Amino acid sequence: MSVAEENQAETVFVYGTLLSGLHRNEALKSAIYGGPAMVEGQLHDLGDYPAIQQGLGDVMGELYSVSRELLRQLDRIEGYYAGDESDSLFVRKVVTARRLSDGSYVEVCCYFFNSYIDNRVSHGDYRRYLIEQSNSERWLVAYGSNMSLSRITQRVGKVKAIAKGSVENFRLAFNKRAVSGVETFANLIFTGGDESCPVAAYRLTEEQIEQLDIYEGTPQHYRRSTVWFTPEVGESVLAEIYLACPDALVINTPPRKSYVQHLLDGYDDHGINPLYLHRVLASDYTSS
Repeated sequence: MSVAEENQAETVFVYGTLLSGLHRNEALKSAIYGGPAMVEGQLHDLGDYPAIQQGLGDVMGELYSVSRELLRQLDRIEGYYAGDESDSLFVRKVVTARRLSDGSYVEVCCYFFNSYIDNRVSHGDYRRYLIEQSNSERWLVAYGSNMSLSRITQRVGKVKAIAKGSVENFRLAFNKRAVSGVETFANLIFTGGDESCPVAAYRLTEEQIEQLDIYEGTPQHYRRSTVWFTPEVGESVLAEIYLACPDALVINTPPRKSYVQHLLDGYDDHGINPLYLHRVLASDYTSS
């Protein structure tokens, strides 16, 4: 194999212990992170790690661009033997993934479990599953209208704790189509650069989060997933977040002023400079 072929990049979809922040992600330190995505399938909990099997449903994960050499290392980690698939723990297959940021499709390598399994994780999100198993109260990131304290308390009642900070490598966009189809709501999209989005985070109970699911139209309109939240003080923590479903995305439709006002109220509530919001509106939605 030539040097050029050896260095040719492959896109891998990871959904378990290789996810950012989890204990095997170190194996991807030389890879290029490509943002959140989903593939069709069913996620199952095997105890020490999860597995995908083919079936109806969506599995949330991340995309990484890897070299052929790194792909072979991942094969070893996953117990995949290209010359003996019947004796492999996982089988590497080429499937179609969908990026959450813009709904585009991409061919990816993905590791599927090579035997029957049970104990399905219905929502298909392993990091969310982990924090749900270990915490009855969890941080939830708000970047849209839920930044307004009056709005969030109206929806879920009093919150236990509040923090402000940012989500790195993502930017604010108004590309979530309303049910009416005549307006848009906020969303975060992956940029892969140095950009970060100012956000607020609330410490909520399981009951409060489930109540918020109703307002966010989960899972048809927004998917409740996970993201790394960087507070102004302290270390980054894994938090839950609502990201727009790919089928609910739209372009070139500015948000209503009444909706933007919720964000402005939230920026004011948390002491966040609204210049970022104004820049997004000016650059993407000059008609607003």
